[in-house]
Amino acid sequence: MLDRVFRHFLLPKVQFVAARSEAARHRMRATKVLAGHMAPTLRQAEVVWYAPWAGDGPLSRSQVVVVTHSDYEGALVPLRVVGLPGESLEIVEGDLLIDGHRLPEPYLLESQAQEVYSRSVPRVVVAAGTYWLMGDFRDMCKDSRVLGPFAVSTILGEVSKAHPLGGHRAARNVR
Repeated sequence: MLDRVFRHFLLPKVQFVAARSEAARHRMRATKVLAGHMAPTLRQAEVVWYAPWAGDGPLSRSQVVVVTHSDYEGALVPLRVVGLPGESLEIVEGDLLIDGHRLPEPYLLESQAQEVYSRSVPRVVVAAGTYWLMGDFRDMCKDSRVLGPFAVSTILGEVSKAHPLGGHRAARNVR
């Protein structure tokens, strides 16, 4: 009984504290992925490391960032930057178009973007001071398609590494 309590409740907490401590040694922060909305890039219950970002400099397209939003009830959520300020964006028959040009999305599995809301988004222009962010598992994610563009102030950092709980010594780079 005590062994089960330790393995299921205490060990994950100890492992997460160790991951946060290791991330801090590299001047980074860590948070857990709470859902599968970034699969296959990130898996639920993995830990991601992110470098704090204060809006000082542009983000790049396809970069994974950690955000907060009132709809996430205080949770920190990783999402991918797909639209930059000033660009027009739309999804037509599953293809993401930026300023009318198809953007290759090698991180996206077609089987995870089958719903109508994942395959078609009317044209929007990303306002100054905001970014259009989406999850890699489009059918499962509450992202800019639902919440609109994310203000710079909601973007907390740039994700660089991920690992399962207890695997912080072998963290992999995130792209």
